[in-house]
Amino acid sequence: MNISATAVAFLGVSVLLVSGVLKWKDMAANKLAWQTLIFFGILVGMASQLNTLGVIDWIGSLLSGSVSGFSWSVVLVVLSILYFIFCCTTCLPQSSPK
Repeated sequence: MNISATAVAFLGVSVLLVSGVLKWKDMAANKLAWQTLIFFGILVGMASQLNTLGVIDWIGSLLSGSVSGFSWSVVLVVLSILYFIFCCTTCLPQSSPK
């Protein structure tokens, strides 16, 4: 069967709403879930556009040229550290000074 995962998810939520197992008020009150859905929707949209424009290939060739002389273990450690630094400074909520 050629049914997309999105259609199945919408169908499942619709059945839960119609049958009364889930209330719309409960769905709307879950702000964190809606924020996550919007965040990932924007992320996927941006990633597909960056791929279409060739930015992903450009960054990949830039990075592969920069790390071509190193062993894979050194590259793995350096890229992991850079990834976690990026995530900690951009994705995690920042505490406001008091």
